[in-house]
Amino acid sequence: MRTTLTIDDSEYAFAQALARARAIKLGDAIAEILRTGRETIQSTPGLKMRRLKGGGGLMVIDTPPGARKVTAQEVADMIARSEQEEDDRSIAFAITGKFPDWPS
Repeated sequence: MRTTLTIDDSEYAFAQALARARAIKLGDAIAEILRTGRETIQSTPGLKMRRLKGGGGLMVIDTPPGARKVTAQEVADMIARSEQEEDDRSIAFAITGKFPDWPS
């Protein structure tokens, strides 16, 4: 299937690096990344992914009963940390051509 995707530069760089490392096409690398994510969600006990009603196609992951609630501030903090880590990884990739935690 052919489609057009809009993805972050850092995720595109990651997919390109995976494709080069495995000597596969970019589309195959993206499919592998998506497949791995789907399999992780499907194989984690208590997690279920579903489409949010009235959410315009938004997918959500239901957590097990009794799971701790995550606050909006915790989400904001995680996003900020993630963005900083992505920036750091992108800089390292630009300098070395490899992500810092990518196997050699």
